[in-house]
Amino acid sequence: MGGQGDVEGALAQYLRLHRSSVAKAAIEDELSLLRRVRDHATIIAIVEQLPPELRTDAARLHAARASLQLGDAESAAAWAAKVRTGSSEAREGMLVLGQALKALGRGAEARRIFDQLAGGNDEIAAQARAER
Repeated sequence: MGGQGDVEGALAQYLRLHRSSVAKAAIEDELSLLRRVRDHATIIAIVEQLPPELRTDAARLHAARASLQLGDAESAAAWAAKVRTGSSEAREGMLVLGQALKALGRGAEARRIFDQLAGGNDEIAAQARAER
């Protein structure tokens, strides 16, 4: 299947959709594509440039994960802390926050977060248990 040209074409199409009625869905798809191709710097650049009404919890989580992948734990913590508690991204946002705090040497805070997440039986709980 496709190569680099396909990714570039898709990204150009997503950029056009940023100003449409499907902008939030298009941005989520775009950020997911960039995550799959491991273009972490572009993820952060896109989320930073989004207007506030398009900076969703999913976009913040993408930026947090990308920052962590680039070794910028401080930015990862800042992005993850902005993921709203009641959102569907909240548990993963807390996991990324814990990972960022751990990377910043704030082990006690990170452990509290991992302990809070570890009680479930989902993938986030399993990752949290592995981080403790």
